[in-house]
Amino acid sequence: MADRGREGGGGEAGARPGWAGPGMEVSCPACGARYLLPGGLLGPWGARVRCPGCGERFQVLLEGSAAELAERILDRLEERSGARIRQAHAQGRLFSQCGPELLEAFDAFQRGAGLGGEARVFRRALSRRWGIELETGA
Repeated sequence: MADRGREGGGGEAGARPGWAGPGMEVSCPACGARYLLPGGLLGPWGARVRCPGCGERFQVLLEGSAAELAERILDRLEERSGARIRQAHAQGRLFSQCGPELLEAFDAFQRGAGLGGEARVFRRALSRRWGIELETGA
C-alpha cells in the first residue's frame, strides 16, 4: 500500500489521528474507498500511498497546524543531532556544520505543510527550540 519515494498522482487526503489502534482511517480522493493505513507507514507529516482499490497515488497528511508539524520534525532532528546543533550554533558555525540537516528538516516541513508551510513558522520553531534566530533578508 505504501508508495514511498515514488512520484505520481496529485491528490491529497486528510487523515484522522484519533483512530483506536496503530493505524489511521484514510479515504482515497479518487474513488472514495476507505481503509486503515498502518501507523508504521506514517512519517512525521504523513505518508505517500497508493489506493489498493483504484491505484491512485496520493499524499496522506496528518491533521494539525503547521507549527505542530514543525515541532514534530524538530523533535526527530533533536533526537539525531540536537547536541551537535546547539554546539555549532554556540560556535557560530551552525550552517557550516549542520546545514544539510537543517535544510532537510525544512524541506520535510514544506512537503508536509503544503500551502501552510510558511518559512516563518519553521523559523519560530527553530527559535523556540534552540534559540536560533534566522534573518529574513531585506
